[in-house]
Amino acid sequence: MPWPELAIVPQPLWDRVQQRLQAIRNGATSTAIRDVRPWEHRRQHLLTGLAVCAGCQTPLGNAGRDYLTCHTAKLSSASCSNQGSIRRSVLEKLGLDALRDRLMQDDMVAAFIAAFREAVRTDGQEQTAEQRRMEAELRKVRQDLDGLDATARQGRLTDRLHRVMVELEAKVESLEAALASPPPPPVVLPDDLSSLYRERIANLAATLEDPDHRIEARDRLRPLIERVAVRFGTADARGVEIDLEGDLVALLSLGLSPNAPKAGAAEAAGLREQIRSVMVVAGAGFEPATFRL
Repeated sequence: MPWPELAIVPQPLWDRVQQRLQAIRNGATSTAIRDVRPWEHRRQHLLTGLAVCAGCQTPLGNAGRDYLTCHTAKLSSASCSNQGSIRRSVLEKLGLDALRDRLMQDDMVAAFIAAFREAVRTDGQEQTAEQRRMEAELRKVRQDLDGLDATARQGRLTDRLHRVMVELEAKVESLEAALASPPPPPVVLPDDLSSLYRERIANLAATLEDPDHRIEARDRLRPLIERVAVRFGTADARGVEIDLEGDLVALLSLGLSPNAPKAGAAEAAGLREQIRSVMVVAGAGFEPATFRL
């Protein structure tokens, strides 16, 4: 039911505004934008937000329709000397080549697997020792609680004794809960992890060329990359070199499961937790930044 008395603007003015908006929506400019669908093209790019200038570390920006450049260098060579540009498709191909051929190399992965298995073994021993400690503590707390209970039954229950008994009962519940929660199963890294990884990267790279599945492939590849630093004007025939840093957990997870890079993957969550122990055993040489081009 209309309520004319509540109208903020006169009805004729409202009608003219709506006609104007409809004309804009149906105009040539708006129609051309909808046909091009730039929002879809933007979200389909593999390295959007991940490509940075190797000189000043600022994100690369658009230079024309298909090129990326450092706008800081473009505005002032004194601020950044990394001048040049690269076609977006060329940078994506370099990134995919790096993911497939230069990251997760066999010798590095083999060394990491050995360190990882040693860390898992050490963690297992520590978990067993911790479980035995908690079991011994639980027995002791129960004995103390039984002794206090016997004292209370003799009619010697004081306020202080009651508080101690409540604290011990809470301690029993805490220890029982901890012992009842088994540790997560260890993540097992197969010996052929690097070859499995390369196979899945190749499959995702091929899928990236399929318009119907490009976005899905992109969403599985992007978590593998932390950033791509681009330097222009090098001696390379392409005039550019890149430094691609991968997320170690995501890289390993992809080798374990083709779906692991998806958000919420159980393998990635378990692996990320166990990676901390590996860093202690293997040292800084196995940090994610090592796996780079």
